[in-house]
Amino acid sequence: VRAGTLNIAGTVSGNIVTESDANGFGTLVGSGTITGNVTASGNSVIAPGGSAGILSTGKLDLQSAANLQVELGGSTAGNSASSHDQVVVTGQVLLAGHLELSLINDFIPGIGDAFLLISNDGTDAISGTFEGLAEGDQFAAQGISWQISYAVFSGNNVAITRLGSVFDVVNVDVSGDGSLAQAITDANATAGGDWIRILTTGILPVSSTTVLPAITEKVLIDGTT
Repeated sequence: VRAGTLNIAGTVSGNIVTESDANGFGTLVGSGTITGNVTASGNSVIAPGGSAGILSTGKLDLQSAANLQVELGGSTAGNSASSHDQVVVTGQVLLAGHLELSLINDFIPGIGDAFLLISNDGTDAISGTFEGLAEGDQFAAQGISWQISYAVFSGNNVAITRLGSVFDVVNVDVSGDGSLAQAITDANATAGGDWIRILTTGILPVSSTTVLPAITEKVLIDGTT
């Protein structure tokens, strides 16, 4: 598949390769079954379902620069907007590309909610990781902090768990939207282990004359000194 979209609605035999060229990139979507191997290369995309769905494959090879796009619309995997995407793999899983998350259907996951994104067949170990996401890493997507694991359940499945919310510091103001003080205030008001990311440059207003709000909830402040 190159510079187009292939929608799998039933059962397809044989191998499928998505790739990119000067004219665009290939996209594989649908809620059907591919009995052969699936390989995604270049900037191509694998997006299970249409608006959330389960795509079944043989061996899955997500190569560097390729993308797995996952929609979360509910707490269980399924073929509806109130479900979440999942790839069911019978064979080896090779990961090197990117994971992209989006929330649909006005769904807001709860603290501690886990989502099985790749369900392996229980005999083949996962090789590699998503780009920039090692085992147990915390990352931000859709204003939420997540933790990823490649060894859940039978030890060879990929799942993410919601940890808390993400608040970004984008200026060095003493207060107001985008300030460190506002980020701490927002984190205190939100349940779970939140994540404050410092995305601005300069010196933040932390001194004996600038009093920040007391931190009353568990929070990770990510920046440099």
